[in-house]
Amino acid sequence: MKRKILMLVTLLLSIAMVFSACVVQEGSKGGTDQNGTGDVVKAPDKLRIFYVTQGATVPEDFDYQNNTILNLIAKAANVEIVEAIVPPWSDIVTKYNLMMSSGNICDVVHYNGPQTINNDGKNGAFLDLTSVINNSAIIKERYSNFLEQLKAEDGKIYALRALPADGDINMCFYFRWDVLQDLGYTEATIPDTLDEWIEAMRKLKQKYPDAIPYTSMDNLHWSEFVFSCYGITGRGTAWQEYFGKAIHSFEHPLIKDALSTYKMMLDEGLMDPEFITSKRADFDAKRWNKKVLINQQNLGAAMVFASRYMSNNIPEARTVPGIWPFVDDPRVDPASIYEGILPVGNSVVAIASTSKVKDAAIRFVEEMLSEETQTYITWGIEGVDYEVVNGEKQQILDDGSGTQNFTQAKSLYNWLFAVNTRMNIEKSFKATLNAIKNANPGITQAELDEYSRISWKYFNKALEINNSYPTYVLNKFITLNDDTAARATEAANEALIIVTKAMRGDISLDEFDVQAANFLEKYKFITEEYNQKLPAAYKLVGREYGK
Repeated sequence: MKRKILMLVTLLLSIAMVFSACVVQEGSKGGTDQNGTGDVVKAPDKLRIFYVTQGATVPEDFDYQNNTILNLIAKAANVEIVEAIVPPWSDIVTKYNLMMSSGNICDVVHYNGPQTINNDGKNGAFLDLTSVINNSAIIKERYSNFLEQLKAEDGKIYALRALPADGDINMCFYFRWDVLQDLGYTEATIPDTLDEWIEAMRKLKQKYPDAIPYTSMDNLHWSEFVFSCYGITGRGTAWQEYFGKAIHSFEHPLIKDALSTYKMMLDEGLMDPEFITSKRADFDAKRWNKKVLINQQNLGAAMVFASRYMSNNIPEARTVPGIWPFVDDPRVDPASIYEGILPVGNSVVAIASTSKVKDAAIRFVEEMLSEETQTYITWGIEGVDYEVVNGEKQQILDDGSGTQNFTQAKSLYNWLFAVNTRMNIEKSFKATLNAIKNANPGITQAELDEYSRISWKYFNKALEINNSYPTYVLNKFITLNDDTAARATEAANEALIIVTKAMRGDISLDEFDVQAANFLEKYKFITEEYNQKLPAAYKLVGREYGK
């Protein structure tokens, strides 16, 4: 009898031990489990997310809830995505509003539209992230310089916004280095003043009479080069910052000097006479085939633009980012052209105030800001999308096997990084070098290295100069009243006509003075509204009005 009792007790103890090993204990950050080594690990928290594609190209059979990149991010954050709501890009407003009106808000919400999130945050839908930021090393590190820009009107922070591009400038240009070399220029003699660039255009026109040294297209698009050299922005037709205040370009003391320079270039054949009528296709055809020397472009694109020439069968083309050659005049305000560190973007991420797994949501958002995630969204997966050769990442070209389909939608998860990050530009420049190599079978590695050196030299210099100036706010943090905005569009159209006539010499500069004065009087209320709103906008970036 005693033996039977002993056997029964032993059996019950064994069963108890088996069951105790399977119990999941709930904690503040999820359950616990065994990892096979005897160590206790937390089971993933279950997370629901709403996100938008931002127009990214996505395969038809793509699984928005279960895919390679998202799973890696989720694993690092120790969460399991149990629901992913991803509306078509054209229908994000409707689907977002349906979610909000239902009250069943996903734990993490990614959207394009900070004002929408802020408004719903003020109504209680989203967490105030102020304390989250203060308690998170990675969020604090990423956003410490941009906290004012994140705040809603009530002073709270309801969403993180995409970080500024650390490798881009909106207002920049590139020059054809190969054309300059053909004209006898060396690195030591690359033009660095407006007069020197105009002289280079003259040499180009003399050697190649059919060349078009400078061109633009309808609406004066890509016509900014000379205006910018005089410190005039907005193609000479819009409102701009000028020594800490808002003015219209017509008020700039050097506007007539810029217009006179354009007219001189037209008279000498240095500028395309069709500068105001060319459509995009015509503009590009001239850019590819007429040795256009200077082309406006954002810095990120300027750095890699040579690849487009390769695609258009111009294998000799070498493009290099340029440095603005400002006119030497104290009335030029470089801060009118250089934008300083760019502001945060409109891609936003918020956490629902009703979430039952707020800690998990925070971990997931933190992981979206990690270096690992930035590598995933830029390069993809090692061994599939890229390989490391001699310590450097090299893109693996798609061999058509389908293995890269898993990560071709990696940009979907670029929620909080800008597109033109330095990492992305480095990757794109390597692709550009490969394109040059493929288009020029006889090119040597030394030649590629030299082109790379001078390109990065000018890229880094342009970025360093730009970042030494304060952040430009006029068209980034100021929203005109609806009626004023409509009139500003009307004003831009009127200004375009006046400027074009003056550039071509259809009206004299005296006649320009009269028309500009009438224009400024007619639309002075727009200038006044900009100046009324400018101090608050400057506060967001740590600037003072009038300075």
